[in-house]
Amino acid sequence: MIKRDEAGASGDCLLDVRLWGKESGLSRPYPVMCHLLDTGAVFRELWDVVLGDETKAAIADALGLSVAEARMVVSFWAGLHDIGKITPPFQAQVPVCYKPVRDDPAYVCAPGAEGEKSFRHEIASHWALYQLFEEAGYPGGERLVHKSVSHQVALLGGHHGLFGGVLKAKEAARASDYNPGLGKHGRDGQRRVHFEELRRAMGAYAVPRGGLPAALGVVVSGLVVVADWLASQASAIEPRLPGPGWSGTAAEVDAHWHAAMKAAPGLVRAARVGRARFSIVEFGEMFPFAANSLQRDLAEHLPAMVGEHGPGLVLVTAPTGDGKTEAALFAASLLGRAAGARGLYFAPGGMLELWSAATGQRPSKVVGPLGPLGGSDSFTGDGFSFSFTGNDGEFYLATGNTVRFQQLPDPSHFETYSFAADQYFLAATKDGRTLLRTRSESGFGGNSGRGRLDLIHLDPELWKRHLCDVVGHDLTREERRGLPSGLPEAICPA
Repeated sequence: MIKRDEAGASGDCLLDVRLWGKESGLSRPYPVMCHLLDTGAVFRELWDVVLGDETKAAIADALGLSVAEARMVVSFWAGLHDIGKITPPFQAQVPVCYKPVRDDPAYVCAPGAEGEKSFRHEIASHWALYQLFEEAGYPGGERLVHKSVSHQVALLGGHHGLFGGVLKAKEAARASDYNPGLGKHGRDGQRRVHFEELRRAMGAYAVPRGGLPAALGVVVSGLVVVADWLASQASAIEPRLPGPGWSGTAAEVDAHWHAAMKAAPGLVRAARVGRARFSIVEFGEMFPFAANSLQRDLAEHLPAMVGEHGPGLVLVTAPTGDGKTEAALFAASLLGRAAGARGLYFAPGGMLELWSAATGQRPSKVVGPLGPLGGSDSFTGDGFSFSFTGNDGEFYLATGNTVRFQQLPDPSHFETYSFAADQYFLAATKDGRTLLRTRSESGFGGNSGRGRLDLIHLDPELWKRHLCDVVGHDLTREERRGLPSGLPEAICPA
């Protein structure tokens, strides 16, 4: 039994540490509250070591906060990403943990709520956070939830890659009626007390006066994903599992938060996440040999040019074996230092460009660059297919995780098929609509593309017929929830 004067509380609701957030690979379940604190701490460390001062200032300016306030508030948002785990479908995944909660009369849910498997925890976070942010004083609206809140819940609900849309105010106010998987009495109170305890422990009381534009939202969303990944490692959680008597008192929550902040720098360092430092200004500091003529020319002239004009673009063209790689890396170090860059990207494979060279006219680029061709974690430089289809200037490019059809007369018009993972394409029909690829249970067969052969037809009408034959009916509202947006209203004929 938790005493009110000891536990974190919201109204008549006390923090329930029986609600688990992590369990797989652990000696015992890890409370949701602990995982929220851990993720907020790791995000705060990523903010400190990954983001540059200009990006921090831009985020703060967009939110209408100081940089210090923005740091606390956005870290708090990161912690909230998994608040949707306080739902029947998620908690029911571990029956031994769920039974005491299910049998507790303080918790009420609609019949069958535990079976709402398509109502994933990140979708639940998206729905639940609208009301919680509004109760916390964040800007609200009458018909549509205020866009600043809409952007915040979308980037948190999208931490597994699928971002939800804007909710109407009436939907946000009656979220449990629209989604039985949220649970009703008891669980909404637990989400509220977790929200308030996390906010209190992190000191994130500042209220934004604006929202993040798309470009900054992508940055914050990416850091949330990385923070969640680092904080979710079993090796990071196991040493910090609360003891059997841990009950979630305010003092215990504070102690866990301070321990999480202490552990976060080590997790980030171990992952080798941070900003690159471009401190080398001499070629000889970077390589243990004397520069050749190409490299020496670059080393003698580029530093002064960068000092006078700032960062720019350096193109190195020379035959194989002339030291282009070393020359390019040295140039990247100088330009990275001048630009305040936080890293270096090396693009494997080739790139595709299509140019028009009409008689008597200068060549002009029509399409591209597209690529890198065949670039992935498993293979580079091959595993792609390209050809003209013979259909009025149309060509296709199959590489990585996409197949793209594009019209040369109108380069802005193209059709794209996206796969969940990189593909290794071996061959294709003339029209590019049937492709031969290799697949295996554990991924692709290395750089050679060895693995199980698979023939795929890019025919959505065929896919639709197969789907309808298997399902036997049009998709229900519940079935559509776990699928990407943009599906037509009717898929299978009545």
